[in-house]
Amino acid sequence: MQTKSLFRLSIPGLFISLCIFIHAGVTIESPDGRISARIFTAEDGGIKYKVEKDGGTVAGPANMGIVIGEKRYWTNVELGETLVRAGREVYERFGVHSKATNSYTGAVLSLISGSKQLPVSIEARVFNDGFAFRYLFIDWMQGKKVSGELTDFTLPPGTRLWFQTNILNYEGLYLERDVDDVESDYYIGPPLVGVLPGDLGYLLITEAALYDYSGMVLKSAGMRTFKAAFTDDDTWPVPASGRSSWRVVLLAPNLDGLVNSDIVANLCLASKIPDDADWVKPGRATWSWWSEGTGDFELNKEYIDAAAELDFEYTLVDAGWEDWSRGDKDGWALIAELVDYARTKDVGVWVWKRCSEIYDRATRLDFLDKCKEAGIVGVKIDFMDSESHEMLRFYTHALEDTAQRGLMVNFHGANKPTGESRTWPHQLTREGIRGLEYNKWSELPPEYYTVIPFTRFVAGPGDFTPCTFREDKLMGTTRSFQLATAIVFTSPMMHWADSPGLYLQSPVRDLISEIPAVWDETRVLPGSEIGDVAAFARRKNDVWFVGVLSARECESYEIDLSFLSDGDYTCMEVRDDADAGNDLTRSVKDVDAGDRISLRLREGGGYVAMFTPKHDE
Repeated sequence: MQTKSLFRLSIPGLFISLCIFIHAGVTIESPDGRISARIFTAEDGGIKYKVEKDGGTVAGPANMGIVIGEKRYWTNVELGETLVRAGREVYERFGVHSKATNSYTGAVLSLISGSKQLPVSIEARVFNDGFAFRYLFIDWMQGKKVSGELTDFTLPPGTRLWFQTNILNYEGLYLERDVDDVESDYYIGPPLVGVLPGDLGYLLITEAALYDYSGMVLKSAGMRTFKAAFTDDDTWPVPASGRSSWRVVLLAPNLDGLVNSDIVANLCLASKIPDDADWVKPGRATWSWWSEGTGDFELNKEYIDAAAELDFEYTLVDAGWEDWSRGDKDGWALIAELVDYARTKDVGVWVWKRCSEIYDRATRLDFLDKCKEAGIVGVKIDFMDSESHEMLRFYTHALEDTAQRGLMVNFHGANKPTGESRTWPHQLTREGIRGLEYNKWSELPPEYYTVIPFTRFVAGPGDFTPCTFREDKLMGTTRSFQLATAIVFTSPMMHWADSPGLYLQSPVRDLISEIPAVWDETRVLPGSEIGDVAAFARRKNDVWFVGVLSARECESYEIDLSFLSDGDYTCMEVRDDADAGNDLTRSVKDVDAGDRISLRLREGGGYVAMFTPKHDE
């Protein structure tokens, strides 16, 4: 029988099913025809894939396959019946932009060994910005154990990589390496990001829809290859859903396409929260732990007052609040009193809780019920420090239980995001990142800040907790740089780390109040480069903000304002003070879309601007 080598279905909204017998391989094209993925039987009898973009190889040939017990799927197999489907949808998102588009061509490929169909198949999707695949299991596989995968990722020579090696809570600094120079046996916590050779653009490798499986890390194996590895489980049950998590190869022509990709969220289940759930509200919070510790009832009242003065929506009460006491009132009575006080200021209260204390379901439900009764709006759950199958079940159960009670969630001590916030939008953010807390006891180098917008933050929101104005905590950065992090870094629940008194007393108090936690549109500005400069323009309604972070000295950097709409704008800009060390200065001027702003950037320096349209009186 002849091989059918191409399936391309790119009609918006159309779903088509075909049944074709295939032996040698199948090629699936993206809706725009620029990316293709070929899945085929290799000479050794295994299944491989290869991804091309504009005719150039960007990934593979590399292995597919899974191990159930001691049986390795697949060896000595052929591709069998194939079901092809194309789809398109638009949905709402919090964070980088407010609308996401999900458009793909997909296929489900069955596998045959001898004359028998195997109980595992492959589902693959090709998007205009990448390729993804996962493994599907027949019902009678329930009860069996997955013990690993044969999956790997092989990259082209000349690819330049950035990756971090903390696979406990993903709080590592990033290394930069040529792919040929990556030593074997590195364990890498995704995402892994690369600049491809020539004009092939950027690549990112991670996973999506990690619900009922075991978390994938990458193990370098030499020969430009990275193998799927599972360090938190030796074995785990075949998922009840019958699906593994997705393996993702994101492809983008430039940094703007990388940052704006929705591929990770697109691969996840649609929202399980009703569209009219008005209790899911992104926002900004004051937070005492970074600057003053959790403190007591009175300190947290001060932070509520400051949140109100800054027009922030929330305050977070961190570890230790349950031990408060005053007279005959315990921690729960005092937190309820604090919530009542916050209501008079139109401020919501979040509280911290250690994961191990609510791991048991009965204890968790009791805690969450008490939170709801006290009027708390969200919980920060900490110290998971694992992506084992059992811990991932905890994540899901915690999201289900909080959703039922109308409580928002922030996971700390967490693994990488894999698009869960699409399914559970009340999970506003998570850690899984080395944040500003490290400046309390060590130092974040300036270049790190300019790497993470194009690596970790591409996978999903990160609770970095920006922005310090303290001289002893700037650690090689300026105050303008620190302020810009609140614009460049994405977190729909944005905890401002420093003492709010420093914000209120600063010359940019009014600007801080205006910086939102979610955006309608994001553009990465020309001149941005991983590890050197991160320059973002972001829009909320009709107001634009620009944040620039520089890890190197740049004598002349220009911002083209062509992203603005027609008409005049008032530009409030914040620059590094040329004569006063790390201080900042602010100024106001009129601009339009035809203007350019020239900057001299120092190492660890930054720039911030807000552009407000001038309306005719």
